[in-house]
Amino acid sequence: MKKTHRISPETPLILASASPRRRELLVQAGIPFRPVASRVSEEDMPRDPARGSLFLAEKKARRVSGRTGPFWIVGADTVVVA
Repeated sequence: MKKTHRISPETPLILASASPRRRELLVQAGIPFRPVASRVSEEDMPRDPARGSLFLAEKKARRVSGRTGPFWIVGADTVVVA
C-alpha cells in the first residue's frame, strides 16, 4: 500500500496550474500549496466541453506528477458557458 501524506506546510498540496484565481481560492481556504505550472497543450482534446475540461485537468496533474514528490496533486480546467 502506498503511503499518503497529510497536506501541511511541509507537504503542501501541488497545484498543477499557474492560474491566479485557483491560487487565490487555496489561500482563502487556508490550504498550504505549491503551484507548479503544467504547460500542457490543448491539442487532441475532446470536443465536448465537459470531457475536454476533465481531460485537461487530468493531463495537467499527470504532467507535474513526475516533477514532484509523493504529494497530493490538483489539476483543474475551466468551462465557460455563454
